[in-house]
Amino acid sequence: MNETKMADVRIGSSTDALTPVSVAERQMGAGPLQWFFLVAVALAAVVADQVTKHVVASNLALDEKLKVAGPFSIHHVQNSGVAVAL
Repeated sequence: MNETKMADVRIGSSTDALTPVSVAERQMGAGPLQWFFLVAVALAAVVADQVTKHVVASNLALDEKLKVAGPFSIHHVQNSGVAVAL
């Protein structure tokens, strides 16, 4: 009987499952380009929110509803307080 034993291959650690196979240094913080894109996305969201509010307030009367597409519609309402969902 001549059996061939397959090697025990583990991805990410050695055979004792504790020692890393390779050690790669990686900066955990975001770089300048990642911060730029984060700020750009946040700024775009704020601008889109304000433009949408302006368009609704100037084109729809209070309590008027406009069907957009499929089940989506825009309803002009005013909120005098803070909505909190618990």
